[in-house]
Amino acid sequence: MKVFIKGLNGCGMRKTTIQKYCNFLNANGHILVDNPKNSDVILLWTCAFRRDFRDNSISEIKRYQKEFKSELIVAGCLPDIDRGLLSEYFSGRIVNWRDDETKMEEYFGITDKRMSEITFNLGEKRLCHDVAKFKKENPNKDASFVDQFTKLFVAEGCRFKCTYCAERLAFPPYKSFPESELVKECRRLVNETGQLEVMLLGDSVGDYGHDIDSSLPNLIRKLKTINPDLKIALQGLNPAHFIKFYDDMVEFLREGDIRHMQLPIQSASERILKLMQRPYTRADIEKIFTLLNNTDFTEFDTHLIVGFPGETDEDYEETIQFVLHIHPKYVLVSGFMESPAMPAYKLPDKVDSETKYKRLRDAEARIKAAGIICNIDDSELSATRFHTLNLV
Repeated sequence: MKVFIKGLNGCGMRKTTIQKYCNFLNANGHILVDNPKNSDVILLWTCAFRRDFRDNSISEIKRYQKEFKSELIVAGCLPDIDRGLLSEYFSGRIVNWRDDETKMEEYFGITDKRMSEITFNLGEKRLCHDVAKFKKENPNKDASFVDQFTKLFVAEGCRFKCTYCAERLAFPPYKSFPESELVKECRRLVNETGQLEVMLLGDSVGDYGHDIDSSLPNLIRKLKTINPDLKIALQGLNPAHFIKFYDDMVEFLREGDIRHMQLPIQSASERILKLMQRPYTRADIEKIFTLLNNTDFTEFDTHLIVGFPGETDEDYEETIQFVLHIHPKYVLVSGFMESPAMPAYKLPDKVDSETKYKRLRDAEARIKAAGIICNIDDSELSATRFHTLNLV
């Protein structure tokens, strides 16, 4: 069977899962093709972690059904995040992430290896040194900040229960990849490329090791034995984990071991953080970013959600003032996206669309005026990203 696989994922982590699908299909005698016109089956990995990616997935599902005669199978996050919306536009076969091993074997058969026997590709070489230059020279290729690093995929899944996070509807149980295999893969990539800036990726990197008697600081120290000049970047580090490993993080920063950190705060309002069930306080994030500012560590970014139910003008202003004070390199500002299956959907005092849009635009203008890179829903940056993601 000829299979075309396409990922609409905004996150680098899902590359591991999509590559596992490719490896499974290859191992069982199927042929992967690079053009959907030449395929018998199109396997489309959808993304729905926020509204614009969800809507893009729906748009692409409609386009693939219209333009190509091959059978379309929808995989990824959307089937579990919003099955009702998906069913309005698609009635075919689905590979939802939590049941992917069963569904992949059922749909494509087993002639050699089961899905459970297929290993993840734990590492990936750096794509480019300068992502802005790369995108200018390669306008039809998708690239983001993380592609400037050697990537190490350390875990999948998330243990937190944030009231707004639709992603956890799709995540499989949390799984840390073996420490020894990660060190082996990192050593291979360093030896092959000589590149010493390594980004650790996971849906919740700070939970690494809880299920295998290890921890994120332990992994970082093991990786540092490969080469003392190795620099670590952390993507998606929950502030709660920074606080949990505070002394370790102070040491890593003092020793110059950390190259970059992504620390999504979502809000700086104590009241909104509680409604979100974020596992840290306003005092915690003040402690973290005061440390970063006082140590002149500037290589960090954050994420915000505006228009969360109950967010007042005062809550919003408190968050923006906090961000302007800590001055990250980059801020992603997303408007709150309701998902009927999430607790936040039932919260009172919903913020209307007009107010939410106004806050998004206001945040973008003020953050950019402070010299900080800012991306929001429906921005030019997002539009460009979707254009390259959607190219066949």
